Amino acid sequence: MTTDSNFAATSSAQKYECPCCNYVYDPDLGEPKEGFAAGTPFADIPDDWECPDCGVRDKVDFEPVA
Repeated sequence: MTTDSNFAATSSAQKYECPCCNYVYDPDLGEPKEGFAAGTPFADIPDDWECPDCGVRDKVDFEPVA
C-alpha cells in the first residue's frame, strides 16, 4: 500500500470557522469563488478578507476548528 505524502500534509491543515454563521474555511478545498485555490493555507488569506457567507466577520474573528 502506498501513501501520498502530499495528501497527508494537506489533509491535516487547520480549518477555521466563522463564529457568526458557522462557515468553515477548509484549506484542502480553498474557496475558489473568493480566489483561493485548494491548498491555500488560512495564513495566506489577506487580513482584510471577510466571511464569504455572512460578510459580518473578518478573518481575525475566525476560530480554529478542533
